Amino acid sequence: MANNANLDKVGCEYGRNLKEMLNAFKEDYTSKIFAYKEKLNALDERIENLEEWKKMVDERIVKFEVKLAWLMGVSATVGSLIGTTVAMLIRHLF
Repeated sequence: MANNANLDKVGCEYGRNLKEMLNAFKEDYTSKIFAYKEKLNALDERIENLEEWKKMVDERIVKFEVKLAWLMGVSATVGSLIGTTVAMLIRHLF
């Protein structure tokens, strides 16, 4: 009988130790999960900022392309007028 009482104490002690270990494990991983959630939220914010920056850069590129196309059109028109004028002058003079 005394032997059984000792085994019960050992079993209870083992159970308490196991429960403490499981609680420590749970707390550790719970804190890690919250830390990872915070990191994910921070990454989401950074991704949103990068998407806004990308939109801004895309708008600037489109504006630059429009200005460049306009400038190329104007220079082609001016070049064509100058070329035509020079050709007509040469034809008229000679």
